[in-house]
Amino acid sequence: MKILIISDTHYKIEDALFIIKRLAPSQVIHLGDMTSDAVNIKNAYPDIEMYSIKGNNDFFTRAPAELIAEFFGERFFMTHGHRFNVKSGMEHLAAHAKRLGAKYALFGHTHLPFNKEVDGVRLLNPSSNGYIIIENGKIEVHKY
Repeated sequence: MKILIISDTHYKIEDALFIIKRLAPSQVIHLGDMTSDAVNIKNAYPDIEMYSIKGNNDFFTRAPAELIAEFFGERFFMTHGHRFNVKSGMEHLAAHAKRLGAKYALFGHTHLPFNKEVDGVRLLNPSSNGYIIIENGKIEVHKY
């Protein structure tokens, strides 16, 4: 299993499409801003499982604000991050993920890469110009 995590694409999906073609992930997680980009990626690669979260700029979408899924036998919490004020710190996000029993919290919003453990939860943000690959529990953060 190989998961590709992206966020904050803001109508610019060319790099994401290139990475998907090159790496052939089994799942793609789009963490918001813009959910229409996630739809376009899904249309381009209909056989890839897609998870999509709405961000603070996704006004007219039915995408959820949060999701929980299990990968590699671990619980993952997915959110855009703005509801947890991640631009001011990671404590609220980590605490919420921990309450949900998640080992990982995936978020976007800041447009900056983040890969650190906070209070026992691994917080991951691919940034607006990068991506994260998780394969067999190994985490790799990349720039386009």
